[in-house]
Amino acid sequence: MTTLCAAQSPAAAQKSRQYAGGPPPGVVVHTCTVPGTFALTFDDGPGLYTNTLLDQLDKLGVKVTFFIDGNNAGGLDDDGVAKCIRRAYHAGHQIASHTFSHADLTKISPSEVRSEMSKLDDQFKRILGVRPTYMRPPYGAVNKEMLDIMRELGYRVIRWSIDTNDWQHPDDAKASLAALQNGVKVMADEKTGIALSHDTATSTATRYVEEAVKIIRQKGYRLTTVSECLGDGRSVYRA
Repeated sequence: MTTLCAAQSPAAAQKSRQYAGGPPPGVVVHTCTVPGTFALTFDDGPGLYTNTLLDQLDKLGVKVTFFIDGNNAGGLDDDGVAKCIRRAYHAGHQIASHTFSHADLTKISPSEVRSEMSKLDDQFKRILGVRPTYMRPPYGAVNKEMLDIMRELGYRVIRWSIDTNDWQHPDDAKASLAALQNGVKVMADEKTGIALSHDTATSTATRYVEEAVKIIRQKGYRLTTVSECLGDGRSVYRA
């Protein structure tokens, strides 16, 4: 039987997702490349406090990047979780992949790595109508094998230059802010930064973000999404 639509080869699929500006797929990125920009990023949501965080971001006029996984409160099939993701997306925040089950991609098979990405991809397509081209590996863990797969699948791989370690002290915003301030000081010569936090941490979503924005703006940075701070304004998502 003749099929009307043959499956694309990996090479053809990668070509169809060709990036337009920004870093190439499968290359680890630690910080912004556009001078004077700074990106706040939030992993592991949506959580119980993500809507509160979105309220604050609306008030502050700041766009951030959410690295979402499927192993969050309620799961992606939950209507409230899907609604929260749509809210963030339509507000102009960047939505990116953090794998389906928060697996360490360096400790599973190539087929499992692809499954981690495709299962979450399908959920994003269902919820948003698009699929992200940016991802953050859980635990920041990378190796050649997983990077080769990310390159094949067309994902830009984003780590961070500043880690607030808020998961270690979810109720202590002061500790997160101290880590941020120290990181900004260390990165002063770079004149950019990507900060890692978690919208599942209570204090991050309720008390950290307003002070964090103040600290970063006082240093003269312009707060943007990750894609914008990497000079990529056109290929953040694919159909």
